[in-house]
Amino acid sequence: MDIISILIGLILGASFGGVLAYIFIKKIQLSKEKEIIEKAQIQGENIKKDKIIQAKEKFLELKEQHEKTINSRERKIQDKEFQFKERENSLKKRADELAFEISEKIESEMTYPGQVKITVVREKRAVSYAK
Repeated sequence: MDIISILIGLILGASFGGVLAYIFIKKIQLSKEKEIIEKAQIQGENIKKDKIIQAKEKFLELKEQHEKTINSRERKIQDKEFQFKERENSLKKRADELAFEISEKIESEMTYPGQVKITVVREKRAVSYAK
């Protein structure tokens, strides 16, 4: 029976050792799985942050381009307004000069009792027809 006891002991020891080895290997695998998952989550968060930063940079770039376009348009509008004001002032000045010239000419060429009022009227009409 001595050999049978030794064999039973070996079988029991081998099975117990196998179970312990299985449990130990499983724990190692679980810890490696957790480590891989944590690394993947950290890497995913980093990628997410990078993409958010890229999106913000793109937004700021587009915003800057839009502001440049708006500023350019505003400058063009201001230039046109300035041109129109200059032209309006020029026309007003010309009307004053014309009224003065006419009054000078009337004074030099005509005789009249009292005063003659000279009024220069500038008028613009726009007409359109629908057919």
